[in-house]
Amino acid sequence: MAPTAPRAVVLLPIQPQYATPILNGLKRVEFRKRAFRREVSHVVVYSSSPVKQVVGFFEILGIDEAPPAQLWRRYSRQGAILKEDYDRYFSQSDEGVAIRVGKVHVFQKPFPLGDIAPDLRAPQSYAYLSADDFTKIRGRRALVT
Repeated sequence: MAPTAPRAVVLLPIQPQYATPILNGLKRVEFRKRAFRREVSHVVVYSSSPVKQVVGFFEILGIDEAPPAQLWRRYSRQGAILKEDYDRYFSQSDEGVAIRVGKVHVFQKPFPLGDIAPDLRAPQSYAYLSADDFTKIRGRRALVT
């Protein structure tokens, strides 16, 4: 039997209005237009402008791919997003993704991407992180919510 490939970790830029509810435990699903290309175990949350800091990470409970209308019916109560904003986000998409948020680790002191790797920049969509980078991130003081 061949060994299974290790699951990946992604850096995901999230607007502060959606990152904060994830950290507070109010947003249990993150919506995206496209699925990851690899199997992913954790998401490192980069709160985008104006915060521009790594604020925490979460374990993925599961990923659901479906048309946006179906995702809304399944996860609207957990998504912490207004219906009109959701519809605008998915207006040109036939498929969508719901990333189910598991255990959340909130950093006591958020930090810039350069603390992970000097040349790391915020990705447009997402970026895979190395195992060494994730080890550095997990070593920071975090509260579990």
